[in-house]
Amino acid sequence: MSMDTVMVRLEPLSVEVAVPRGGPLVAALSGNGIEFPCGGTGVCGSCGVRVLSGSLSVTEPDRECFSPQ
Repeated sequence: MSMDTVMVRLEPLSVEVAVPRGGPLVAALSGNGIEFPCGGTGVCGSCGVRVLSGSLSVTEPDRECFSPQ
C-alpha cells in the first residue's frame, strides 16, 4: 500500500480493498464486487464507515446520517 491508497476492511466479509486516497469509496468498492442497494446515492442509509485508524473529515451529509457514536 502506498501513500496514495488507504486500506478498507469490509466486515463481515473479512475482505480488504486498497482504495485511492480521496477518491469515491463507492466506485472503488463496486469495482471489487460490492453491491449497493441504492446505487451508492446514500438514500437508503444502510451503509456506514467506521474509521479504525487515522482520521476522516466529517461532512454535513455525514452529520445528517450518522450519530456522533
